[in-house]
Amino acid sequence: MKKILCSILAIAMVSVVFGGCSGNNSTSKASSDNTVSATKETESNSSAATEPATETNANSAKKYILEINFDDATKKQVYDKKAQVTIVNVPAQADDGADISRVVCGAFKPLSKNVFYWNDDYSIYASQTELKESAVIESFANTEAKPDTAYDFSTTKLEGDKLEAKFSDGKADSTVASGKSGINNLVTEKDNITFGIAKTMYLNDDKMENIPINAFSLNSNALAQVSPSNKYEIYITSSFIDSGSVLNEISADKLYSNAFEIDMSSSNTSKTINVSYVDGAFVIK
Repeated sequence: MKKILCSILAIAMVSVVFGGCSGNNSTSKASSDNTVSATKETESNSSAATEPATETNANSAKKYILEINFDDATKKQVYDKKAQVTIVNVPAQADDGADISRVVCGAFKPLSKNVFYWNDDYSIYASQTELKESAVIESFANTEAKPDTAYDFSTTKLEGDKLEAKFSDGKADSTVASGKSGINNLVTEKDNITFGIAKTMYLNDDKMENIPINAFSLNSNALAQVSPSNKYEIYITSSFIDSGSVLNEISADKLYSNAFEIDMSSSNTSKTINVSYVDGAFVIK
């Protein structure tokens, strides 16, 4: 996997195991729409955003909250430079060395206070989007996924280059590693379908459904085992990328800040960070 051109190295978070395919195994990853909506550059930006009341609040799944704060002068610099907040999930390299691509799960113009949150629920997706830098992942099939469960992915219809396929209902499978979901790619008509994990996330009052957080190619009759990651990197970048886009590296001319990594894998499920503008650069801490 390519390294992001910044001073902080990404630490693996999404564990993926690839291998041969058996009838009971399956692999999973989720899909998504792109672009976290950019907020208008008005005086309302200075008002503090509060966490909205949504169905997530009542959900029994563990909840993760990331608060990103800007003072007025720093926020003005973001808009003047036509910059944005860019959030990327940090996946792990597969045990067999296969590439797992990073995908932007948040890209937005900031308010003074920005509450970005999600829970443990996730889905898996399939896409025919070619895995190349800046490509926006467009899924054609997805399903809610659970750990310790396998999902077959098989063809339902093929007309020319148009493939229709779907995930089966999940089934318990003792060969799937504890805490992981299995994706079993049974499609033989096309090679290298893109799969990944997607999550529904919230930014202030906006709900973003099935945002992909990573992506990988999986050959026919191959199996992958996946689990979601709660490790992320936050940047201030130029407005060159949308949510749902593949982003394995950021060139120096598009990177306006340090990379700030958060890890919510342990009991620490809430994090507040502050962005300031110092000596011509954005500093996240």
